[in-house]
Amino acid sequence: MNLKEARKILGLAGKANIEEVKKRYKDLAREWHPDLNDSNEANIKMQEINKAFELVMKEEFDIIDPWNEYHKWWWRQYGNDPIWGNYIDKEGSNEYKNLISHHVKSPKKVRVLKKQKKATIADKFLDGNNVFAVVGASNNPKKYGNKIYHDLKGAGYKVYPVNPRINKIQEDNCYPSLMDLPELPDVVDTVIPPEITEKVVKEVSKLGIKKVWMQPGSESDNAISFCKKNNIKVLHDVCVMVERRR
Repeated sequence: MNLKEARKILGLAGKANIEEVKKRYKDLAREWHPDLNDSNEANIKMQEINKAFELVMKEEFDIIDPWNEYHKWWWRQYGNDPIWGNYIDKEGSNEYKNLISHHVKSPKKVRVLKKQKKATIADKFLDGNNVFAVVGASNNPKKYGNKIYHDLKGAGYKVYPVNPRINKIQEDNCYPSLMDLPELPDVVDTVIPPEITEKVVKEVSKLGIKKVWMQPGSESDNAISFCKKNNIKVLHDVCVMVERRR
């Protein structure tokens, strides 16, 4: 399927904006969704519509995770709809309750969607205007705390090293805690053992910081759960250096 074919399937004649594409997909889903139209033709047609929607959203609007964008919009528009409302997370998050059963048929596709979701979040964390704090920064060039600090700094980010055991990383001042920084960072990147991360996220919450990036090996279930419960956006299982180069 190419873009021209996808646009034809969605019934898009001229140039459409993203809201029109979402609405057109919703109208077609009402007509062909297998839950409302129990036929083999509906199943085949709905798969075709799904592929067309993904293609248009990605190629025309550069949306990495089209379903995330669509489901949030769908809830705002139709969350109280008696037919569709039960399919959508009523907290308005990007968790679509029946995503797996209605749009995903294989574990591989599930992994791809999760990866796309993390990539979308990472893009927001890596906004060039964000100030970083690397907790666990090191003056040992062999350690990741050093590599990550210099990688972010070399990429042009304003970044503060945090480590109570050292005073400087080369010519840069190193701070004992987040509270000692000259300004609040937008993103706290942890390169520390999980049990220390659990203490750091509590400090993050007290300071009102809203983004935490836990480097692989620094995360814990308790720390992740604490962030989610306290409205702190959290990334884990992905490396900031890898995502920055993506």
